[in-house]
Amino acid sequence: MQNVSNKAWDYFLEKNADESPDKVAVFTDVENVTFQQLRVGALRVGQKIRFLAPEDATVIIGLADGVALAWAVYGCISQGLPFVVVAPQAAEQTSKLFAGATFRIGMDSRLSESEIECIARDPGASGKASAGGNCLLHLLTTGSTGKAKVLSHSPESIIHCTESYAKGCLGMNESDVTLAVSSLSFGYALGANLLFPIACGGAATLLREKLVPSRLLKAINRFQPTIVFNIPSTLQKLISLANQHTSTRIRFQVSAGEHLAEEVQKRFETAWGQPVINGLGSAELAHIYISNRPGEKSLGSLGWPIDGYQVKLQCEEGEREGAILVKGPSLAEKTDEHGWFNTGDVAFQRSDGSYSFVGRVDSRFKVSGKYVTPEKVEEALLTCVSVGDVAVTYQRINGVTKPVAFLSSKVDDLDALKTAVADSCGKHSIPARWYDVEQMPRNSRGKLDRQALEGFLCN
Repeated sequence: MQNVSNKAWDYFLEKNADESPDKVAVFTDVENVTFQQLRVGALRVGQKIRFLAPEDATVIIGLADGVALAWAVYGCISQGLPFVVVAPQAAEQTSKLFAGATFRIGMDSRLSESEIECIARDPGASGKASAGGNCLLHLLTTGSTGKAKVLSHSPESIIHCTESYAKGCLGMNESDVTLAVSSLSFGYALGANLLFPIACGGAATLLREKLVPSRLLKAINRFQPTIVFNIPSTLQKLISLANQHTSTRIRFQVSAGEHLAEEVQKRFETAWGQPVINGLGSAELAHIYISNRPGEKSLGSLGWPIDGYQVKLQCEEGEREGAILVKGPSLAEKTDEHGWFNTGDVAFQRSDGSYSFVGRVDSRFKVSGKYVTPEKVEEALLTCVSVGDVAVTYQRINGVTKPVAFLSSKVDDLDALKTAVADSCGKHSIPARWYDVEQMPRNSRGKLDRQALEGFLCN
C-alpha cells in the first residue's frame, strides 16, 4: 500500500514526469528545466536533505525563486519531509517558530543554493522516493494581526486545493504557463506558481528578481504566460503600462492577497483587455476558497465558494455585513466544535450568491459611535481618477479618533475626494488629515502594512 507522502510525490510530479519527460516544467531567466530534469534533480536533492537533516526535522527553505528552490521543494515532497518556504533573510528567525528540530537551506546553512544545484546536476548522485509523515507543508501567517504562527497542512489538503481551485475553478491544464508577482515565500504564489502548474502538467516561471511593474511587464512579454497571479496594488500600477505589453497568450490574471477595488478592476480590464479573476484565500485553508471563475464572474466581488468549502456570515442582528466563517477539507485550524473558522474578513452576500469584501474586523474603528472601514473608504477614493495608491487608517487628534488618508499622488481637488467618501461611506468616514507619501509601505507579500502607517503617525 502506497504511503500518503508517496501519493503526494506521484500527484505533484512523478505522474507528469512519466507522461511528458521532455516537456518544460520550469522557465527561468537563465535556463529551462524539463519534467525529467526536475524529477531527477529533486530525488537527488531530497536524498541529500534526508541524509543531513535531523530526524523528524522541518525543512526551512530560504532560497530566492528559481530552479534550486523548485528542486528543494520537490526534494522534500519526494522524501515526505515537511517543509516551509520563506524569504532568504527570514530563515533563521523562522526556525524559532518551530518547537522541534529544523534544517535550514540557503544562506548560512549546511546546504546552500549552489550546493543544491550541484547535487541536482550530479550524474553520480542518485535518489528515490521515500515514505514520510502526515504533514507536507507549513504556511506562515503574515503576523499583521499579531504574532506570526505556523499552519500545518497534509498532502491531502494541498491536493484538494489543486483539484478544487487550480483545476476545478481556474481550469488550469498542461497548456498553461504561470507567472506570479509575489515570491514563493508567499503561500498564494507557492501554490499558484509552482505546485499547481506542475501538478497540472503545465509550466511555472520562476524569476529571481522582485517583479516590480516594469520587470513584470518585461517578464510577461518575454515568457508569454497564460495565467498571471497578481496582487491588486500591482494591477493598479500596470494600468498605465497597458500599451507596452505584447502578450497574446494570457487567458486571465488572478487577483488575491488583499482587497481588489472594483474601480481598479474595471480600469485594468479596460486597459489590458484581459479578465481579472478575483478571489480570497487564507493560510489557515492553504489557499483560495472563494473565487470568481473564468467566464463567470461578478465584478467587484470575491466570487463564490470553491467546491468542498462552506461559507457563512456571522452578522450582528439587523446587519447585512458579517465576519466570514468557513470550513472545508484543507482547514488547518478550527474555532468552534462545528468545524468553522472565523477568517476575520468582513463581507456581505450579493443577490447572485457571490460575496463582496468589506474589510478586516481588526482594521475597523469607531468615529462618533459609528464604524469606519478603511477598505471601504479606500475604495471610494479610488473612484476618483486622480487618485493613485491610497491607504486609510486612524489617528488621535486632540484626544479624538479620526480617519486619516495617505495618498501616493498629488491631488488638487480634496473636496471631490471628501464628497466621494461621504456619498459612499458617510460623513463620519471623511479623513480629517491627508498625507502625501512617495510609496505605500508593503510587506514581503505585497500587502499594505497598516502598522507601518500607524507607526509613521506615532513618530
